[in-house]
Amino acid sequence: MMKAMLFSLACYIPMSGASDEVNIRLAGKITPRCEFSTAAESLLFDATGFANTELTINCNAPIKIALLSKNGGLRHQQSNLIEAYFFTMKLPGSDMDITEQAKDLMLEKSYVIDEIFFDTTAQLEFQLEKPLLFAGEYNDVLRIEVTPSALIGGI
Repeated sequence: MMKAMLFSLACYIPMSGASDEVNIRLAGKITPRCEFSTAAESLLFDATGFANTELTINCNAPIKIALLSKNGGLRHQQSNLIEAYFFTMKLPGSDMDITEQAKDLMLEKSYVIDEIFFDTTAQLEFQLEKPLLFAGEYNDVLRIEVTPSALIGGI
């Protein structure tokens, strides 16, 4: 008797012309993450005033790159002399290459880049404005910070 009742109901609903609607909401979430590493954390300028290294970037969102120079150039350790240099970051797959003079990076400078860099190698190049003349040690620290821009309101 139960089977007959269910069968009768199944035949009855389509004939009535009634319809039911179900909405299914689908969602997903991936936390933004960004990893990067450099081939060398210390660089020595060669005789032509050039130094370079690579930065591997692996992010799942567009990124913000922040740059900050401690001295605004190579500071001579035995005096207050600052020697100017240019910094260039070449980002394959991006329309934007970054070129800055170290003195302009004494205040943090940021760039938001819309491309997503999965396992990408950026070229970092440093070029002295003029050759070093005075004996002694020179140094600067360039801080490079890479952050998913989703964390700062991007995307």
